[in-house]
Amino acid sequence: MNLTAQLEELNLIRFSLLPGELFELSLSDEDASEWTSLLDAFADSAGDLDFSAKIPKSTCRFRIGLGDVRVVFEIELPRGYPGCDEGVAIEP
Repeated sequence: MNLTAQLEELNLIRFSLLPGELFELSLSDEDASEWTSLLDAFADSAGDLDFSAKIPKSTCRFRIGLGDVRVVFEIELPRGYPGCDEGVAIEP
C-alpha cells in the first residue's frame, strides 16, 4: 500500500471541489474517523511526515457528488493502489 500517494490524491480531490460538489467517506464511523485523521494530518504536514507506518484498517471508499443533483459516484481504492493489478472500483 502506498498510503502517501493515496493521501496525496485524495487531498487533491478534496481541495479541488467546486461549490456545491461534495466529498464524503463511505465508511463506518470508526474507519471514517481514521481516514479523516490521516487526510487532515497529511494536509497539515505539507508532505513532511512519513505515513509508511500508518496503515489504516480499511480501504478508502468515498463518494463524490453534487449537492442539489442526485448524481453520486462511489469510489473504492484497493489496498495496493497505486501500482497494483486491482482496478479502482467506481459505482454510479
